[in-house]
Amino acid sequence: MGLLQKAQKINYVGKGTFYSWAESQRFSHIGILEKKEGLFVLTHIYGLDASTVANSISPEGFWNENVPKSKNWVHFSASDPVCEEFNQIFSESFQQLIHTISFLRLSKAPDSPILINIVTRSDEPLPPDTIDKDLIKYFLETPLRTQYPSIDESLAETPAKLMILSLKTIIQNLSSSLSITSQVSQIFFDTIFESAFYSLQKAFQSPNYCTVGYNSEVKLALFSKSNLPEELISEQVRLLLSPILGLEAAKQIQLLAAGTTSKKEDIFDFLDKE
Repeated sequence: MGLLQKAQKINYVGKGTFYSWAESQRFSHIGILEKKEGLFVLTHIYGLDASTVANSISPEGFWNENVPKSKNWVHFSASDPVCEEFNQIFSESFQQLIHTISFLRLSKAPDSPILINIVTRSDEPLPPDTIDKDLIKYFLETPLRTQYPSIDESLAETPAKLMILSLKTIIQNLSSSLSITSQVSQIFFDTIFESAFYSLQKAFQSPNYCTVGYNSEVKLALFSKSNLPEELISEQVRLLLSPILGLEAAKQIQLLAAGTTSKKEDIFDFLDKE
């Protein structure tokens, strides 16, 4: 790799995540299809749900047959006959909302990752003509990110409610109900967990903490001078994650209380402990 290429790659460090990028670009429903274990599947999503990820699992030939090999975005309106092929990915209710489906291949290779974007309103803009494909590829190589902001000194005496959310069983049950094969079950799990985690991280942003713990747990440290009811927090999380997990799966969400403390060292010990 030449010096220029190295410099270009280094420039992407700190550019955020696919989730934060999609949000900053004002996308509503977008994802990345990648070839994994011989099949194409959505590996990163924003504004899409678990059912769509499950339905996206398909052979390479399906996408090569229906998505033209172009270096630019390819757009299909809802009235285009080929959209009938793509509609099987989405729920019937979501199909009624689709205005345009767009695809962008990240390279010329037959098994190239593909960006898929769905526009649901006639006044919603199509994706921009210019997309930094190397940035998208960088996101594909970037592991889940947990950020530890510094504790605001004004919160020094404010107690933090420590809570744990386990998503492992919920997503595994969801995988079974959607008939995900063992071939891609871990990929499905990772896609849903990542989307759920980044949604939680946005909802409970600084000065609060949202980190990944042991065995697919999400750990929260929530600062509040009032005693937040645990069930109220659990209900907020159910509402937040139901667009990703679905209503039935989200009903299984129950956060566990792990104590309350205003000591900085106790907070970090909780967040770091496996």
